[in-house]
Amino acid sequence: MGITEVKPIEIAEVYLPIVRSYMAAAAIYYAMMTLAHLAYRDGLALAFLGLASASASVLTGFGYWHCRRLRDFSTLETWGFVTNLVIVVNVWIAVELAFDPYKLVYFIVMTMVFAAVGISLRQILLSIAIALGAMAFQIFQKHQEQAFVLTFMAFGVAFASIGLWLIFRKAMLQVIASRRIAQEQQLKAEELERVARRQADTDGLTGLPNRLRLLRELDESLDRLSKRRQPFALVILNLDGFKRINDNFGHSTGASLLEQVASKLKSTTGKDTFCFRMGGDEFAIISFDMAIIGEPGGFAALLKRSLAGRYELGAYSVSLSVSGGFFVCMDPPMKAAGVIERAEFALAYAKKNLRGEVVVFTEQIAHEMENLFNIDQALRTCNLDEEFSILFQPQYNLITGGTQGFEALARWDSPSVGEIAPDVFFRVAETSNMQGKLTPVLLRKALAAAASWPEDLRVSFNLSAQDILSTATIDRICDVVAQSRISPGRVEFEVTETALLHEFSLARDNLDRLAGLGHRIALDDFGVGYSNFSYLKRLPITKLKLDRSFLEEVGESPEAAEVIHAMIKLAEILGLEAVVEGVETEEQAAAIASVGGFVIQGYFISPPMEPDQIMRFLAKPLRSVSG
Repeated sequence: MGITEVKPIEIAEVYLPIVRSYMAAAAIYYAMMTLAHLAYRDGLALAFLGLASASASVLTGFGYWHCRRLRDFSTLETWGFVTNLVIVVNVWIAVELAFDPYKLVYFIVMTMVFAAVGISLRQILLSIAIALGAMAFQIFQKHQEQAFVLTFMAFGVAFASIGLWLIFRKAMLQVIASRRIAQEQQLKAEELERVARRQADTDGLTGLPNRLRLLRELDESLDRLSKRRQPFALVILNLDGFKRINDNFGHSTGASLLEQVASKLKSTTGKDTFCFRMGGDEFAIISFDMAIIGEPGGFAALLKRSLAGRYELGAYSVSLSVSGGFFVCMDPPMKAAGVIERAEFALAYAKKNLRGEVVVFTEQIAHEMENLFNIDQALRTCNLDEEFSILFQPQYNLITGGTQGFEALARWDSPSVGEIAPDVFFRVAETSNMQGKLTPVLLRKALAAAASWPEDLRVSFNLSAQDILSTATIDRICDVVAQSRISPGRVEFEVTETALLHEFSLARDNLDRLAGLGHRIALDDFGVGYSNFSYLKRLPITKLKLDRSFLEEVGESPEAAEVIHAMIKLAEILGLEAVVEGVETEEQAAAIASVGGFVIQGYFISPPMEPDQIMRFLAKPLRSVSG
């Protein structure tokens, strides 16, 4: 490779530290000169010299910062010339204000400096010409008797500097060219090695590293953990229902789905996080990111949002969820097989109990699995009518000072397993396909209690994802309401955003059916999920229930009340009612009232109550909100 084939950008790479050091030295020097001028100069000299040196320091300092990353050849050339120019200007002003023949040597010295740091011939020629021109002006103005000697010396030094620059430049170009040849040869060898390794370690379908590479990475990760105490996380993911999709639509469709999942997985993982395909419909992730290791729940939620949803597969469109097991490894003696075993154990837990979730492994999971199994068995064999009951929590209107309705809240007291939290037994009911049997029983109990209320009070009832995605369950719900002889307008159904994700069209059709009968539809926990505003336009929503999490900082942060105000305003613009849940204190109620909210629910008004307490509650005066 010839010298002429060296690219300007390669020259710029070599000159970058030289030019930046030159600008840094100039910036520091003129900063010090500025301080010296301020200390020892006054009058016109201070004005000119101080301004010139300060300007030079700022300009060259900015050039040093601007060139912190290599941009191009012309940028370095320009900034090198600018630095030369400000040096000439400062010297010229110093000589002009206090002429001394010996100071003319500065201009000669500058030519050698310009040649030493010059990146191009035109740069140093122009810089030297300006320096010599400034010196010539001073000679013929103030020191003509030595004009010949100084001029001869200046031109001699200038030509010598240019000659030296040409010699150095040629040697530098030869070094650059030789280095580039060596680098290219090394890159070719490394690329051949990478190709061979990649073919052995890569899944042919998705392009992701395969199980063999995962096992090797786990061994290396455990070795780093042992030597450097560097923990890591392993996530194993499984596609829910992939076998059904593969069987129904063919292997090519299944392969296309795997490719799309792999693509989404790669876009989800970031720094210090790597994904693999273990085989079949199983994928894995190894992460060394301390943010993920410290807060695995956040990354698990990100995976769920990124991978779950609808996939377009040619002529087919399928809805997919992903279950996963998440294990954080901090124990150096552990083996790769033990790490995988724990992540797969958490995955099995998710597949059985929390389908569509990524579960973080803990030592309590085994105990929880056994406990959930017992709850599942108790639910399958229990008497729903006898063991389940309904409590009611009022929704209070701050403007009218009265109750406008009650939310029905289910409770289960099992003779065999004791009292079970609602979120637990509803989760078990969904995984065991008992939700379709449980919902009509609970709704019948809620409506039976509401039948004795005043006609202007509404009852709110929660529907799960399985409820609104099951036409048969919707049929039973409609039958229960019809048999209760309660006006549909008094019966409000609450749904969450997550219940709408997988089969939006079916969910919308079923909600439209309920709304068509006169029922009100509320979107529960608004603001903590996707907050997809298109739902508000495409669904028959009449109410937004703001999640209790927005109240956590009320009274401590002014922004908290502003967020609530913004969401209440949004509901108002869309013509929807807004209810703030979880109000526990008078301070929270007052804050909601101050930003325009007027319907609240929570322990500040009343805890959930038995049906026989409703009429007594309605008869007594409610707590007021000061202000």
